[in-house]
Amino acid sequence: MKDSNDNLTIELFPSAGRGRGRPKSPNSLSNADRQRLHREKMRQSPPVMVTLSDFEEFLRRERAGMSELASSGSEYSDKARAVLDYFSILELRFKAYLKNGVSKP
Repeated sequence: MKDSNDNLTIELFPSAGRGRGRPKSPNSLSNADRQRLHREKMRQSPPVMVTLSDFEEFLRRERAGMSELASSGSEYSDKARAVLDYFSILELRFKAYLKNGVSKP
């Protein structure tokens, strides 16, 4: 044991300092625990249902904006027309999906 007034002598057994990295939290979870909690949370929450009327309302609003952009003659007119074509294809696929009741579109 070293004298408390002695500031020239080094410690024989230096106290172990803090280790490398971030200190462990007492409440930390493993990745498996986090995934299990996430799955439980997803099971608890109700699934999101998208109806055809919701989808048609979304397409109507988006088409209005894209139609205005396509007819404006701006540099984005061609891209807006391509997006409008894509919306038509998307609407057909979604209606077919709802009609057939397929598990994946």
